[in-house]
Amino acid sequence: MFIPFFKFHNFYFFYCKFNCIRNFKYLLVLACLSLFIVIVANQPRSVTKNDAMIHCNITNIMSFNDMDPYLEENIKKVYPANFPVKIEKIGTNYLPLVIKSLKLFCHPYINWIENYKYFLAMIPTLFILFNFKNNNNNNLTGFAVVLMGFNGLYQALRSGNISIIAQLLLLVFFISLLKKKVVFSSFLFSLVVYIKITVLPIYVFLLFALKNKEIKKFLISSSSFLTFLLFITYLLEKEIFVTWIKYYNIFSSSENINNFNVLNDTFGNYYDTPSVPNLLFYLYNSNLILFFLVSSVVLLIIFSTIREISNIKEDTLDVFMNTFILYFLINPYIRTYHLVEIAIFLAFYIKNKNVKSHFLIIFLCLIPQITLLEIGFEIIESYSTVLISLYPPILLLLFILTEKIKVNNNTDS
Repeated sequence: MFIPFFKFHNFYFFYCKFNCIRNFKYLLVLACLSLFIVIVANQPRSVTKNDAMIHCNITNIMSFNDMDPYLEENIKKVYPANFPVKIEKIGTNYLPLVIKSLKLFCHPYINWIENYKYFLAMIPTLFILFNFKNNNNNNLTGFAVVLMGFNGLYQALRSGNISIIAQLLLLVFFISLLKKKVVFSSFLFSLVVYIKITVLPIYVFLLFALKNKEIKKFLISSSSFLTFLLFITYLLEKEIFVTWIKYYNIFSSSENINNFNVLNDTFGNYYDTPSVPNLLFYLYNSNLILFFLVSSVVLLIIFSTIREISNIKEDTLDVFMNTFILYFLINPYIRTYHLVEIAIFLAFYIKNKNVKSHFLIIFLCLIPQITLLEIGFEIIESYSTVLISLYPPILLLLFILTEKIKVNNNTDS
């Protein structure tokens, strides 16, 4: 039967359009991967593996020999000659069972120092495998953000910190939330908190969402899992656990290498701490008008987010999107390799909220990498301050602010 030319032409046009869009997405993913490889190859700071070597060559050695890894005298006993990191900068804040797990990760079969990069590569790989079957621009944008957001993935590659495991668990946690597996996600989150104790305030923020039945269920199960882990830690490593409590203290004044004091160890460190509180501290010391302006914006976002959380009765993932906003706004202890966590959060936020500004988001996340190809931040100190520690929290604040304005406009309408 004869088919009119215009019908065939229309069919051919729509067929080509569909395939061109689909192929364009594949090409864009390939372009992101290629650009990431180019960026990694041209970074001004080399891959040092410092944290990986500290984990395996110092902390694990102490644990293997049943030495308290939090005591300065024990660190001095195992500190290798010609070690690339100064002894003043060596210490661990991880819980005892996390340190015990280093025996597994540092074992020759896994060899964390050489192979942690494969664990890190699993983060963008898992994200793209989970999302690629859904033909959605938000998935592609999220992948680009995870891969290149604020140069975080490369910073994690540089250090080899064991927090890569927590970041992997965080990714699987968000995936399980999307699939509405509340109990499993609560177990994963308790593991994330145990490995990375600074995430603990999330539990407090979730209390604002007790109207949500799923959140109640999550809080009970996750806090139970975490309590069980801490109880097991106390039973197995009582003395070491007590030492950890002594030194992992926000207001501790001890001069022990392992002492963790948020006030002293984060504020004013513009080279390696890209957090919103540290940004405010920088503004307080440089421009009081900007400090009061940005502080007011942060407070407004915090109050509006708390109000939004308290009004969400069904969408569990939306509750967590907002609680993580609060967490990133108030948490002062964010290192450069923790930017991976912000990238993961942004990727799932973009997916859940159906954010449309795809290319703008990708471009903003690419700025640190593109500029690093031209100017090494070890050359210009002020450039380093802006690029590494001030740019990520500024962009995060702007992104959250625009999203909150959208939410308020939708509520008003």
